[in-house]
Amino acid sequence: MAAGAAVTQAAPALGTAEWLAEFLLSPGPAALAAVLAAVLGLAAAQARIRADRAAAVATRRHTAWLASREREGQERDRRRTQWWESYTWVVERLDGTADEALGPVLKALAAAADDPVRSALATVTWEQITEQEEAGR
Repeated sequence: MAAGAAVTQAAPALGTAEWLAEFLLSPGPAALAAVLAAVLGLAAAQARIRADRAAAVATRRHTAWLASREREGQERDRRRTQWWESYTWVVERLDGTADEALGPVLKALAAAADDPVRSALATVTWEQITEQEEAGR
């Protein structure tokens, strides 16, 4: 054979045992395995990214919900403190002389109360003032 002469050999027919034996000994299976590994790696990475993003969104929502609950609690506490300060202000001014002037304030406090205990407290106080006025007449 002369130097540089190409060796020509007929390729085996596709799908035959000879073709399969030659393919398995070639770099083809390694290339297919590498492509498959790359595809699986990409799919796993994308799934992890989606899961991380979903977790981040859930964490942000939960944090926002907690902050909202905290703000609601602070607002509720502020309203209750303000209500109590108004009620004690009225009670401190009850002296029996001009108590009827404080009636609308007590009625408003009873209406503004967001729980039945405070509403009843303001109502009972107003009823006591009314009873004292009626007994004094």
